[in-house]
Amino acid sequence: MPFETLTYLAQWFHQDYDLLAPTPADLVRDFLAKEDPQTVEELRRDLDQLAATNPTEEEVRALWLDHARSSYDPVQHGSSYLEWIRQIREIVAAGS
Repeated sequence: MPFETLTYLAQWFHQDYDLLAPTPADLVRDFLAKEDPQTVEELRRDLDQLAATNPTEEEVRALWLDHARSSYDPVQHGSSYLEWIRQIREIVAAGS
């Protein structure tokens, strides 16, 4: 399955994700802190591979919401899906 670790992260954003961390970005940071280094590296690779495909907004939306079934919709919070993925990449890069 492509982007397996990104899908795993997206599933952290279940219907009660907002009770786990103050912000979605903080939940990504919690993921990085709690998962083993290999999983974090796999996430970084997934994000790099996704960026290399130059995905459309719709492709990222389908991956994040439809495929991974995330309950966090960045559009409802004033962001785009592409911007959200870029933000995740920045958080991962800062944590490395």
